[in-house]
Amino acid sequence: HDWFPWDVSSDFKKHLSKKNKFVKKLPKKIQNKVTVRLSPNRMTSEEDDFWAENFENIKIDDGRINLQKLVSQNRLFVFSYDSTGILEFLKADIPFIAFWPDCKDHIIDEVYKYYDDLYLAGIFHKSAESAGEFVNEKWNNIDTWWNSKETLDAKNTFSKYFSSKKKNIAYEMFKIFKHNVDTI
Repeated sequence: HDWFPWDVSSDFKKHLSKKNKFVKKLPKKIQNKVTVRLSPNRMTSEEDDFWAENFENIKIDDGRINLQKLVSQNRLFVFSYDSTGILEFLKADIPFIAFWPDCKDHIIDEVYKYYDDLYLAGIFHKSAESAGEFVNEKWNNIDTWWNSKETLDAKNTFSKYFSSKKKNIAYEMFKIFKHNVDTI
């Protein structure tokens, strides 16, 4: 097994740079409606400082505001990594998009098709710029896009595969583990 060092600081700065590119793609009228939700467990104020210095009108949520309150106050949510929040938002039918580089590095080949459907529907994006352009295009019609046939089909297929209730979850997990062990 190869070992690769991971530069957390460099990774963090790249991640912030991508978020910066996304927000800069948005016109001021949309930027002024942005709320950035930070982790309540962050160790430094570096991200708080970044947003305050670069986008004076962006609201900061320190991760303590009730999520339902945020849902009621915002028209669209944006994930910048492949979060479990994506599955939660799909199940709750809350409009969102997501972007991250190397978008398929962490998934196995057999599930690419489910991710591809979300890319085609405009839910997933391979870059911050693409996500920003998409938000600009759809901003006035988020609900129309979110409830379109193509988007509904992609959401339902993805949800069915990744977050549907299984009758016998232990057996389903056993099959997955066995398949992965057998392919090693």
